[in-house]
Amino acid sequence: ESLASQPYSSSLCLEEGSYKFTMYDSFGDGICCANGEGEYVITSDGVTLAKGGEFTGFSVDETFELPPASV
Repeated sequence: ESLASQPYSSSLCLEEGSYKFTMYDSFGDGICCANGEGEYVITSDGVTLAKGGEFTGFSVDETFELPPASV
């Protein structure tokens, strides 16, 4: 079954620090705009750390900082 046009969500428990998220696109046209309205959003405790969807090429990298956890 294809995940095309279907929302996908994943949760991870990560330590504080710097991370690189890479989104791959097998067609090389990004995940939004010409063929739909796809996007990715990276959040922590409701705060958006990175987001996007429009890119050229077969991948895009997002670097973000994860702050210390709230107690």
